This record gives sequence, C-alpha cells and structure tokens, in this order.
Amino acid sequence: VDMYGTQQPLALLKFVMERMSMYERGGDLEEIVLKDISFLAATNPPGAGANRVDPRVISRFSCFYITFPSRASVHRIYSSIVAHKFSDFPETVQKVAEALPAASLRVYEGVVSHFPRTPTKFHYIFNLRDLSRVYQGLWQAKPEAVGDGKSLVRLWRHECLRVFQDRLLEAEERTIVDEELVGRILRDCFPDEAENAARNPIFWGDFRTAVDTRHLSGDNSATEERTYEDLSDVAALRKTLEELVESYNEENSCRLQNVMFEDAISHIVRIHRVLRMGRGHALLIGTGGSGKRSLTQLATHIAGYRLFRLSSARNYAEAELREDLRSLICGAAVTPHTFLFADSDVVDEGFLESVNNLLTIGTVPALFAEEDKETLTGKLRQKAAEKGIREDGLWTYAMSQVRANLHVVLAMSPAGDALRTRCRSFSGFTACTTIDYFMAWPREALKEVARSLLRDETLPEHSREDIEDFMVDAHLSVATCYAPEFERRAGRKIFVTPQNYIDFIRVYAGNLAAKRRDLDTLADRLEGGLSKMASATEAVKVMNQELAEKKVIVDERRRSVENLINDIEEKSSKASKRQEEATAAAKQISEDQVVIAREKQSADEALAAAIPALEAAARALETLDKKDITEIKAFATPPKPVMYVCMCVVVLRPLGKESETEGWNGAKAMLNDVNFLKSLIDYPKDTITDKQVKKIAEYFNKEPESFTSEKMAKISKAGNGLLTWVKAMVEYHHVAKSVEPKRKSVEELSVRKAQAERDLARTHLELGQLNEQIAALQRDQKDQEAHLLEIQTEAALMEKRLTAACQLIEGLESERQRWTVDLQTCGKKREDLIGNCLVGGAFLAYAGPFTFEFRQQMVYEQWTRDVETRHIPCTGNFKLEALLTSDAEVAQWNGEGLPGDEMSIQNGILTSRSARWPLCIDPQMQAVNWIKRHEEANGLVIKSFSDDYLKFLELAIQYGKPFLFENVEHDLDPLIDPLLEKAWTKGNSQETLLLGKTGTVVNNGQCQRTRVASQSAPYRVLEAETETSTDRRHSCTTLHCAT
Repeated sequence: VDMYGTQQPLALLKFVMERMSMYERGGDLEEIVLKDISFLAATNPPGAGANRVDPRVISRFSCFYITFPSRASVHRIYSSIVAHKFSDFPETVQKVAEALPAASLRVYEGVVSHFPRTPTKFHYIFNLRDLSRVYQGLWQAKPEAVGDGKSLVRLWRHECLRVFQDRLLEAEERTIVDEELVGRILRDCFPDEAENAARNPIFWGDFRTAVDTRHLSGDNSATEERTYEDLSDVAALRKTLEELVESYNEENSCRLQNVMFEDAISHIVRIHRVLRMGRGHALLIGTGGSGKRSLTQLATHIAGYRLFRLSSARNYAEAELREDLRSLICGAAVTPHTFLFADSDVVDEGFLESVNNLLTIGTVPALFAEEDKETLTGKLRQKAAEKGIREDGLWTYAMSQVRANLHVVLAMSPAGDALRTRCRSFSGFTACTTIDYFMAWPREALKEVARSLLRDETLPEHSREDIEDFMVDAHLSVATCYAPEFERRAGRKIFVTPQNYIDFIRVYAGNLAAKRRDLDTLADRLEGGLSKMASATEAVKVMNQELAEKKVIVDERRRSVENLINDIEEKSSKASKRQEEATAAAKQISEDQVVIAREKQSADEALAAAIPALEAAARALETLDKKDITEIKAFATPPKPVMYVCMCVVVLRPLGKESETEGWNGAKAMLNDVNFLKSLIDYPKDTITDKQVKKIAEYFNKEPESFTSEKMAKISKAGNGLLTWVKAMVEYHHVAKSVEPKRKSVEELSVRKAQAERDLARTHLELGQLNEQIAALQRDQKDQEAHLLEIQTEAALMEKRLTAACQLIEGLESERQRWTVDLQTCGKKREDLIGNCLVGGAFLAYAGPFTFEFRQQMVYEQWTRDVETRHIPCTGNFKLEALLTSDAEVAQWNGEGLPGDEMSIQNGILTSRSARWPLCIDPQMQAVNWIKRHEEANGLVIKSFSDDYLKFLELAIQYGKPFLFENVEHDLDPLIDPLLEKAWTKGNSQETLLLGKTGTVVNNGQCQRTRVASQSAPYRVLEAETETSTDRRHSCTTLHCAT
C-alpha cells in the first residue's frame, strides 16, 4: 500500500480486467489488446496484519471461500499415506502408524488454537502444508531404523517438534508444544511408547556415516542412499559433526570454527533435515551472529550439496540478480544446490519477488529467453531420453529437476519491521518454508562455548569455572537486563547476539595473553636490571680482587722487563766484541788476498813462458798419426837419435808402465800401445822429477848435435814430434821448478785464507745468532713493555670503573628497592589480569552501544563486584583506562582532538581496541575529526558510499592504509559485508577478501585502520551492530579494519 492508500499492482490488474488492454511502456505507447484471457486469483484471508484487498478489485471476480477440510477428510488423506508407507514394516509399526493421523491432527489443532498470528508473531501461520511436512518426515523412515512402534512414535514426535515448535519465539510456547500438546497426546494415544518417545534430546538425521560417504562417493555423496535414524547420542553426534567440520575446512578456504554445543547441534540437524527433503526450503530467523549462515554452510556440506550465494558487486541490480539466478538454475538442474539468501543480499526489495517465485514454483518466470533455454536443456537431454521424455517435454522435465534439486535457505534477521513486511508481501516465505527461529543461547550453551574456547588458555583451575560462569552471567545481564532497560529508556533496541559472546571470549583470551606478555616483558626487564645490579655488586668485589692481582702482575712484569734489559745489554756487549774480531779477521783476509793474488800472478807469468813450448809439443803431436808411429816401430835397429828420443819418452813414462831397462823393445812396446798418443796429450807434466830430467839430459848429451828439430825432422817425422814433446816437458819442468816456491807460498796463503774465511764465517754466524737473540730479546722487551702498559692501563681503568661502579651502586640503591617492589607486584598484577581482562573484555564486547550511565553501571557496579564476589583475582579500584590504554596514549588522543572526559576516553578505547568494527553514532562530529587527525600521518583515505570507493578500499586493505567512510545515511552498502564479517579466505600462504567479484590480498597485521562515518543512524545499524562494535557518541559509523 503506497502513501495514497493504493495497491498499485491490484490497481493495474483492475484496469486490465476492465479494459482488456494496456499500453506499451516506452516507444509510441501503442495499445495492446488482450483476447481470450481468463483471470484466476488466490489470496489469504485478511487479518493478522495482512492488508485488505481493494473491494473494487474483488468486485471483478466471482469469489469462493475455501474452508479447511473436515477432520474426516484430513484423516482419510493421511491415513492412506501412512498405510501405504508402512505396509512393508513390522506389524507393531503398522499398528502404531494407524494412530498417527489422528494424533497429528490433534497436535495441529492444538497449535492453531494456542498460537494465533499477531503482528509480532507474523509467521505463526499453520495450514495443511505444515501437517504434510510431518508426514514428509515420516516418509523418510526405513525398516532398519524404525523396527518397532517405539521408534516410530519417537520419529513422529521429532517431526512434530521440527514443524510446529522450531518456529516459536518464546521458550514457554515451545514448552507448551512439547509437554502440553505432544506430551499429552503421547500419553493418551501411545502409552506404551510414550516414555521412550519423550526422552530428550531428540535428533533424527541421515548423516551418521556422512564422513565415510563423502570420502567414498565424492561428488555423488548427495545422491547416495542414506538412512534416516535416531541420532540422540549427543556425544557421538558431536564427534561426527566435529569430523565433518574438519572435512569442510579441508575442502574450503573459508574455515568454520563452530563449537558443537547442543543448541548448535540442534540447528544443524534441523537445517540438514530440511535440505534432505524433497523441495525442502528453510526460513532461518535470528539476529546477526547467531550462526545462520555458517550452520547452513556446514549442513550443505554434510548433505553433499553445493552452496550458492549471490555475487557481491558495486551497483548490483536486477540484471545481475537474474544472471546469478540463471547460473543457479543451470547448476541445480544437474546437482543439488543450496541457495543461501540473507537479508544482506536484499539490495532491492524487488529481489524478493524472484526469491518468492523460486520458493513457490521453483523458477523465475521469463528468466530464460528462448535462445538461452538450450544451455539448460542440453545438460539434461541424454538423461531425459533415457527416461523416455520427448523433446517437447524437455523444458518441463528440466524445471522439475531444478525444483527437486534446489533448496532455498532464507537467513533473515528479526530486527525492525522488514521481515514482517516481507513475509506479508511474499507468502512463499512462510508457506513454502520450514521455519527455524534461532533463540538466544541458553545458559548451558553459553557455558559450553566458554569452556570450549578457553580450553587451551592458561587459567587457574580453581577459578576456571567461575570465569566461565562470569562470562555467561555478563552476557545474560546485558541481554536480559541492560538491553531491555536501555530500550525502555532510550527507545532504541540493542541486539545481544552469540557473536558478542564469542567476541567477549576471544577478546578476553587475546587481551589476557597480550597483557601477560607485556608484564612478562616488564618482569624480565626488571629481573634483568636487578640481576645486572647484583652482578655489578659482585663485579665490584671481583674487580677489587682482580685489581690487587693485576698490581702484583705489574710488579712481576716490571722486574721481568728489567731482567730482559740487562740480558740485552750483556749480549750486546758480547756481540760488539765478536764484531770487532770479525772486522779484524776480514781485514787480514783482505790483505792475504792481495798477496795471494800477487804471487799467483807472478807464478802464472813464469809458467806462461813454457806455454809456447807446450803448444808446439801439442802441435807436433797433432801432426803425428799411426803411420808415423808405425814407421818408427818398423825399425829393427832405429837410428840412434830416434832411439834416444824414444828412450827419453820411456823415461817420462807416459803410459805409466814403461821400463828403461828393456831398451828398444820396451820403447817399441810403448809405441804399440793404442793409447800412446792420447797419453802424451794428457801427460801429467807436473809429476816430472829431476831424476827423469837428468836421465833425459844424459841421452841428449850422447849425441847433442842430433837433438835439434831440423836434424831430427830429416831423420824421422815421428821422432821430431816426440823430440819436440820431450823438450817441452823438460822446459816446463825447469820453469815449474823455479815457480814451485811461489806456488807453495800461494797454496799456504790460500789454506790460511780459507781457514780465516771459515773462522770469519763462524764468527759471522755467531754474531748473527747473537743479533737474533738480541732482536728476540728486544721484541720480548717490547712485548713485555706493551703488556706491562696494557696491564697498567687495565689496572687504571679498573680502578676508575671500580670507583664509578661504587658510586653508581650507591646512587641506584633507591631504584633497586623500587624495582624489587615492582617485580614483586608484577606477580600480583599478572594474577589480577585474570579478573581485570574479564571486565575489560566484557566492556569491549557489550558496552559500546550504551550511554555513559549504563556503562558505569555495568562495569563498576555489577561486573567488577561480580568478579570480586566470585573471588576471581582482580585489582582493587579497577579502572578500564589503566587496563586498556596508557596515559601517554590518552595524551596523544587529546592532542589529536579527542575530548578528555571519561566517556570520550572510553569511546577511544572502543574504537582502537575492539575485536570488531567500531560503529560510532557521532552527531557532534568529534569521532570523525579525531579519526582524521589520528590517521592523517598514515595516509587516510576518505570516501562515502555514494563514491566509487571500491578500488580505493581494495588498495587500503592490501596495503594497510586507513580508510574512512563518512556521511552514511540509511543503508550500509552490502558490498562491504565480507569486510564486516572478516570473511578472509586462506590459500597459498595468503589471506584474501572477496569484494565484489575480485579477491583482494589482505596485508596480514597491516589491515587495521578502515573506518565508516555517518551523521544519522544507518538503517542497517541494528543488524550491523552484530558485525561491528558500536561506539555511541556521534552519528558517525566508524568501521575499523583490524585483522
């Protein structure tokens, strides 16, 4: 109904029915005439918040009111169904099954009478569809799981509770259904089976072996035959679901971290039950953070289906929706799909019409053009042919496959009037779905979650249960006390969701670990300082001892150096004496060398006089050959001159074996020797004796006139050569005899010189050794003096340090006492962190949306006192500012424009310390101005949702740059939902965030400062509070990106 009271679609329908024509939109507005058309309409009865249909429209129809069938008719219908289903079951099962239709009808009638539809309970619509869903659940029974009447009655109770109880808002209403309606009927109709059927908890499902089925069947696990059976063993069921969570995380980059407490298990079983039913659709109603989407993802994984969600894109509109729906339907035609549609996907309310069509008829009219239908039918043509379906029925078969394989899950928030309006406008949301209302977690579930998430935390065992109880009570106090009171006073509803509770636990664990690390670091530093001071005191004592020892060493080194100096002087004196001796010897050797040279020269000159004769003899010998010698040997009686010459040669004994007594025969024997000439050439002329020369002279005197070269040459050529040789030898002998004294003198002088040189060499060697010893001693002296200087320097430095250390220790005595006290208090502070972080975590998780008055009451009047009452260690006079910030940081914030009052400091803490995105209501623009100054140095980027901000946001996330959204009006752009939800996906050692259709690499540890701001509370703030941390101070939404 618009602002004028007109229902525009109905007004158009009335116009068309009256005129049977309409005008073409666009173009030339040509009239389109309708012929041969009949109109058939259906509507729910008015009332219970539904708008009345315009009477002028109703006047165009013939109206029929279709009443509810009679009890007999309903009983007959469902009795036939039950009888057929259980005809093959044991007789006990069949007997019990006969009573089920009447019992089911009694439950239905009781629910309808007890729970009428109201504006706040707009989904309390019960009809035959709901009754049929009970039997749809019973239809899944198999003989192996339902072998007796007790099992069947228990299954029937389970199906009644799933259909009628799960949609109810209040715990009291659920108790009425379970105990007063179903319980009474059990006692009346099934007395023997009632006790077994009434046992709680009650869970039925077909995924006991889902882990093995997925491993063995792979992609075919969705079509595998399963057994619908009782899964009420919670421990075994929890283990199975935990294994399935691990299986999901192995196959998907976006990991689930669900805690399998009983309430979460029940919702998984409910969602999975709906998905496994033919044409099963679900409407999940719960505040943000209650687990609707994550549990749907897990249930889809368990069922073996594929999950489909609308893509996120800037300016996502009807065209993009239809394209996504075409992809969904094409996929669902082949394999089962779960279409998860959340209220964050409602960019345009017109999208809901398409979703309603999927629920009611299984497709969207006019979604596929004729030329596009082949894309869908081509995938099913072969399968259809196997079933005998003709080509003209292929599209109908395709649509039936889509409707059978497509399961729509609506995840909606009850915040505001949006869901009521949507359910009123689109009846398929309630009529075609099984509704599961996510109620607040019970105390037991909260306790189980706290126990699970804190299992690995280091906490004192005697306080662990008190800590868990405090967390539960803090959460419930906000949900049941402060939030309703704040709504009563301020008129603003605050949703306290399970996500707040999980954030509380994680913030507590994170802050506790961080603060412990800080205290441990401080304690280590204090211990290090005290240890250094203690070691300095000990070092002073050691330095005193070392200083005394070094003084002794200095004295010893000084004496050692003096001894070295004396030794060097002694050896230097000895070396000087040896040097003088060596110099004198060298001088004498030099003088002897002159005399030797002179005498040798004189002897050589005298010997040179015999050289011509020797050379002549050599030439004469060269002229001789064997023929000449043979000529002499041929003489029987040689001429006397020749014989005398030969005998002279014999006297000289060139061969060394000649004998003068043998006469000419001995001479001939000498001449016959082959080495004769060689022996003459090599004759040792220095061995000639005076006796030999005298004998030769005797032969020369016998015939002196014949012993001339001219005469001898005439007698014999060989004789002349031998004569020349003999004369040369005799002449050499005479010369050598005169030179002999000189030669002996030279030899004596040479021997004496050689001895003197050896003595000089020894002296030089000794002198060198002495010099080396002196050099070594000098080096040793230098080293000793350097070492002495080093020791003296060390001793002086040690004495200086000792003096400074004594002064330092005396001056730091007060610091040592203070550090000792601080170190002792560190242990107490570390212990107190257990309670302090509890209060601080509760503040960060819950206090943001409340005013200062409520914050003070929550933190200081209840939570702090509760911690003290439970005897959980905490600091007396606890202050949030002391735990969550520091004076230096507060001073920095004040310098950046943040007011210094306690409320503003708390807001600063919430903005910078919250585990979720800070969402600031900021009418005075204080938050915006402070954020701009605070992040200016980090390259702050400022955009609004009306800008083309996506690329800038991607860069900010990738490089860790601050990003501020401001001037947000009524809606938060759904495009940033993955960022709000921190839906990081991990792969290849990188974290990515899917914004739109592209993945952005998250700079881990750097993506910390993205903000959003507005001057009026956004329309989606109630839902955004479950994804952000609200900081109430202005009308500004601040989104702080912190990984």
